[in-house]
Amino acid sequence: MEFNRRLIRSVCSSWGIPLISWSFLEELKASCKITHFEEGNQADCMRLEGENYDWVLKHHTHGVWIMIEEVKYLRKVVGIPGVQVLVGVCPQKQLIITEYCGKNLYNICEANDTLDASFLLRMLRDLT
Repeated sequence: MEFNRRLIRSVCSSWGIPLISWSFLEELKASCKITHFEEGNQADCMRLEGENYDWVLKHHTHGVWIMIEEVKYLRKVVGIPGVQVLVGVCPQKQLIITEYCGKNLYNICEANDTLDASFLLRMLRDLT
């Protein structure tokens, strides 16, 4: 477990991703509205709604490499509607912290069958 923490800390620091301590997140949790999302295949999520923030904490349960890979891709897709903005990571608990963005990309695509093809092509290009 300590190796994973050091690895997350090292990789994310080298990418300029803010490291957020678990004690700071616990303080936030004590004074905000918490909504738990359904468990996903790779992670469990909760939303923290406070006066000055609206974040999603994603706890990766299937490995540090999957978490690092997600952070890598979140860095590449900044500005795409429906993709959460990376706030930082918490190495102690293997958490990715993002801004809550409302509907996710799947919901946007499902609800809008007239999405501009250039938007989809840009998204795919940015992911590769």
